[in-house]
Amino acid sequence: MENIDSLKKEIQSLRAEIERLKSDKRLVALANQHQAAYQQSQVRFRTVFENSRLGNKIITSDLKILQVNNALVAMLGYDQKEEVIGTRIMDYVRFLRRLFLFLLWYQECMLIKDA
Repeated sequence: MENIDSLKKEIQSLRAEIERLKSDKRLVALANQHQAAYQQSQVRFRTVFENSRLGNKIITSDLKILQVNNALVAMLGYDQKEEVIGTRIMDYVRFLRRLFLFLLWYQECMLIKDA
């Protein structure tokens, strides 16, 4: 019972501290500034991610694709992002290897042609 009363007092103390922090106008203004800066950062990231001509992706630790840009969708030969989202990046390794080898071959042909 003593532990429960101690915890109740601690909860009341924490609630009072939260209310005190919420009423501190400097902290509220600082939190608002940080929130605005974070939102601006997110907009910049999304703009670069989406408009890049490079194929961009966001993946999970188990290599599942969460988000892609249109450049990657086109590179993989799809029409819609939804066709790629949810798949695993390893599903495309063979394709990307073939693409890489083709680009190397193409570059070599252009060098020979220009020589």
